[in-house]
Amino acid sequence: MLKRLSILSCLLFFSLISFSQKLFIAENGATDIRRSNTDGTSLEVISGFASVNAIRSMVFDEQRNTVFWIESNTLIKKASLIDISGNTRLGFASNYASVTGANFLSLVINPLTRELLASNNGSIHKLNLDATGTITVLPAAFITGQSFIPGFDIDQINGKVYLIRAITSREIRIANLDGSGIVTTIVPNPGVEFMSDISVDVTGGKFYYSNRTNSSVGQIIARDLTTGNNPATIVDNLASTINGIKLDLINGFLFWADGTSAIGRSSLTGSGKIDVVTGLNAPIDVALDFSSILPPKLYWTEPNVNEVQRINTNGSDFERYHFNFASTPNGIAIDQNTRYAYWTDEAQANIIKGFIDETNFSDLDTLIDYPNAANGIGGIALDPSNHMMYFAYTAGGRIQRADYNFTPTPIPAGSIQDLAVIANPFGVALDLRRGKVYYTSNDLLSTNTGTLSRMNLDGTGQEILITQTAPGPQRYMHDVKVDVKNKMVYWVFTEANGAATIYHADVDDVIGTAAPLITTSSGEIRGLEIDFVTDKLWWVSRGIVGLFSPSIMEAQLSDGTGVNTLHTISFTPPRANFIALDRGCDQPIASALFLNAPLGQSSTADPVITSYHHINDVIQVSITQAPTKGVATLQPDGKIFYTPNTGTVGADAIDYQICNQCGLCDQATISVSIPNVPPVIAPTATVQIENGAIAILPLSALLSDLNDNLDISSLTVVTPPVSGASASFNTNNELVVDYTGITFSGVDNLTIEVCDLANECSTSVISITVDAPVPVTPEIVVYNALSPNDDEYNPYLRIENIEVVSPQNKVSIYNRWGDKVFEMDNYQNSDPAKRFNGESDKGKDLPSGVYFYKIEFNSGSPELTGYLTLKR
Repeated sequence: MLKRLSILSCLLFFSLISFSQKLFIAENGATDIRRSNTDGTSLEVISGFASVNAIRSMVFDEQRNTVFWIESNTLIKKASLIDISGNTRLGFASNYASVTGANFLSLVINPLTRELLASNNGSIHKLNLDATGTITVLPAAFITGQSFIPGFDIDQINGKVYLIRAITSREIRIANLDGSGIVTTIVPNPGVEFMSDISVDVTGGKFYYSNRTNSSVGQIIARDLTTGNNPATIVDNLASTINGIKLDLINGFLFWADGTSAIGRSSLTGSGKIDVVTGLNAPIDVALDFSSILPPKLYWTEPNVNEVQRINTNGSDFERYHFNFASTPNGIAIDQNTRYAYWTDEAQANIIKGFIDETNFSDLDTLIDYPNAANGIGGIALDPSNHMMYFAYTAGGRIQRADYNFTPTPIPAGSIQDLAVIANPFGVALDLRRGKVYYTSNDLLSTNTGTLSRMNLDGTGQEILITQTAPGPQRYMHDVKVDVKNKMVYWVFTEANGAATIYHADVDDVIGTAAPLITTSSGEIRGLEIDFVTDKLWWVSRGIVGLFSPSIMEAQLSDGTGVNTLHTISFTPPRANFIALDRGCDQPIASALFLNAPLGQSSTADPVITSYHHINDVIQVSITQAPTKGVATLQPDGKIFYTPNTGTVGADAIDYQICNQCGLCDQATISVSIPNVPPVIAPTATVQIENGAIAILPLSALLSDLNDNLDISSLTVVTPPVSGASASFNTNNELVVDYTGITFSGVDNLTIEVCDLANECSTSVISITVDAPVPVTPEIVVYNALSPNDDEYNPYLRIENIEVVSPQNKVSIYNRWGDKVFEMDNYQNSDPAKRFNGESDKGKDLPSGVYFYKIEFNSGSPELTGYLTLKR
């Protein structure tokens, strides 16, 4: 597939490269007219059909692609360029002027007035350049009495003629172009120069002339306009036979025919002197053709003169490109890739296509052929990738589409699809990125209502975007165009012969954002054309008869400033209609993309598949501005991989460019969003502490944040400990849980939270095991003295903790002779009946003395024995 596309792109490039500035050469020694590129390449004989004899002077009419030349004293011939099997040649020559007794010497074309100026002996005549028959009688000369004029040129801006007058040697004179006033000498007869030809540079303020010195050295000399002062030799040491010279003011070149064997070229200052064409036989004159340069060009229809006309987008090189006496061309569109133009007819209701050749449309074919009807077919727009044409069948009240590659032609009615039925449709535009058709229509009754509508490419989803109404005089909504790149739609609402307004609006909210962009009172506006790449808007103004001339106008697309007349239309009454831009190749449109790029992985953007471009385009992608928070890597298939750097978050951007095989490019931005990830609190093992202790948990090692935007100061306890213990963070960001005075034991839980700078938060439950108090088994303490004397001190034998340690017990008391005097089961200190109060078992007081005790435990614990003292 790629190989096939590459071949297509090479063929396209090859076909376009032949459309370059051309140099015509009058080669008297070979009686030929040759042509080459201005660098001397592609030299070819083009006068095969036009028989040529010795030529005195030659000019080229860019508007009609016609060469005029003086072939003898009395004869001026012409021949137009034609296409023969893909080659450009001169057609058969015809006699333009054949005047008995004339002595034609030099020719100049005034493209503004469409006049051929011819010097005849010492006079200059103005002839109708578009004369259809042979001129046999010359009109009155507007300059006379100049003896002999071998060369002259005109300054259209200042209305002057600069001429070489031949006397003993020669001199240069200046006259008014309208013939008024006197002829003034500005370079007197020096007696040492023999001048041949002259060329004017109005912008540079100079005129140049070819000259032969008395020593037979050829030169080209420059002088100041108007005065002839400051002579400067621009080129020296040329052949003495030097003759015709021409200026290329676009590229800053000077060309000359040396009369011997070569065409020379230098800069306007004489630098870079070279012979661009050599091996010729007595070249006598040169002419330049800038109309054949590469696109971009503007084409528009002129039904009043049955023509399609064109001009460079800078306003230069106007051409009356295509003529068909039986047609009234109306809408026009261009398939940039196949190089075919498609135009509608407002009277014959047909659609014709033609290949854009150098000088005219060729390979004509009628695609749609409805019965002739008033208003016929209006605007037309193309979907080149699917070879579909969309058009306003005005006479039939429909928006239709058809496959323009359908065969045979004309396309039968059954293969033409109705998309919308609507009264008086006019303009059609496509938004191929979003799959939409925009179209205008009009209520031709007194309501002066125009409507802008939109639908899907298949005709579904029809919607009215805006309806505009104004009081009389009659108003119309004419052409519509869509800026697919910037999502803007443009349309015109205009009076039939007066004020007009070009509106623009956002395609997503037309009625809410509609606003005037251009407001003019200089005439009805018909066709619109836009180019977002150069920020240009062009329109066809029909002018107002007697007040404003019809014209092709231009302004800045973005803000409507810089309104300028690009070309003044000379035909009346004015009927120019639609206008189309030929870029030479489809403009690719890059898409603004959005990429969500999570940390730790690569994300992919595909500029090729998301951009708008012709299906056969070979698209190259490049990164023009690298991201700052990650790495963007261009893949061989045009995809862009993006990997965010660790520790980044938020917005990033990648600027990229797409270019097609024609070198047309567009740029856009991939907006990257690196999502914010909440902080992470690593899980912890359960902390274990003793009851009443203080737990201190270091947290720094547990906290992390992939985006590196952790806000450590946000640490907080969101759920306090169940136990009621206090929990807080110290200055070291350690969790402090204080169980002092808390009798809780078991698993205690609390919840902590930490956030990042984007206020994304995470929580974690911290578990603390609080151990219960270790039970202390009380010791049995025998207080081995008692004093049962009715006071409160030691009235009984206190055996501390016996009830707790071993309530099942037996206490026995023995006197010093070993007699058991007291015995009690389950001894209790708090029960006088269950303790030893100094009395025997029989209830008698025992005497003071030393006694022996024995304590036995049912639990099996060892018995306790000892002595006690009883004192009364």
